[in-house]
Amino acid sequence: TGTIDRGIHVDVGCGSGKICFELLKNGARRTLGIDLAEGAIEKARELAEEFNFSSQAEFIAGSFIDVTLNLEENVQSVILHRVLCCHPNAKGILEKTVSLRPEHIFITLPTDNPIVRTIHAPVGVLTRIFTKGFQAQLHRHQFIKAYLNEHGYELVFSHRKFPWVTFHFAKRS
Repeated sequence: TGTIDRGIHVDVGCGSGKICFELLKNGARRTLGIDLAEGAIEKARELAEEFNFSSQAEFIAGSFIDVTLNLEENVQSVILHRVLCCHPNAKGILEKTVSLRPEHIFITLPTDNPIVRTIHAPVGVLTRIFTKGFQAQLHRHQFIKAYLNEHGYELVFSHRKFPWVTFHFAKRS
């Protein structure tokens, strides 16, 4: 099964657990999903039962930055799929991610280009109005790459599919 089964995979903002379940279907031994929404976590736990992954998939309701994680095994990966675009504290998320010392970090966020920046401001205002305070965030890719580079990670792959970009960072040996 290759490198996918060498440790736990942490999915931040896991929702109902889709990424966790896909990892388990493809050879991961253990996953941990974290999400702010208690309802999403309840659904993820139900699906874990339904898919017979209860012993391999754990789900925690809470803020990734604030939750205490006492992981006994190595962290193979941290997945931040469309998380940084929903959180004002990119540095806090990255600090917590790096503190887990994962082998791999996967980040999907909006592309950082003039078109997206132009339409982002009004979209951010609308989301704040219609979601009772939530505001979409657009963090600079240069900051994210520099922060992770300073902490021992190198960008090994990126994939763009407008308006999203996914980065794969790996821990340097």
